[in-house]
Amino acid sequence: MAEYYGDLYVGYWPKGEVWRYGYQTGEWTLFKRFFSSVEGEPFIPYARRPTDSLDQAFFGQRITALVPYEGALYVATSNLRTWTSSAAIPDVMDPTRLAEYGALYKVTRQGCRTIYANSQ
Repeated sequence: MAEYYGDLYVGYWPKGEVWRYGYQTGEWTLFKRFFSSVEGEPFIPYARRPTDSLDQAFFGQRITALVPYEGALYVATSNLRTWTSSAAIPDVMDPTRLAEYGALYKVTRQGCRTIYANSQ
């Protein structure tokens, strides 16, 4: 989670969503889902797939970092578990959707600047 432009941003697993709590409205709203929807997806995306060596929750979509820096909020994505190069990718995973895991996004709002505290 992170504070950006006065609002609280929180990542939500397993859909790779970011929810925003507005400081002026006092309400939670879906800010954005950072992964593509999977047609007919169960609660955990890609959990219904042929048997493979991966955990059923392996492709759970998570937001691993929300970092305010200068005028932006950076959002990083990943899967639920450790991913190694030896893990075989099931045929159900489209290469363009595979690229959504481990992605970095830059979110900006007009007029927003991050202020850094000075300890001196």
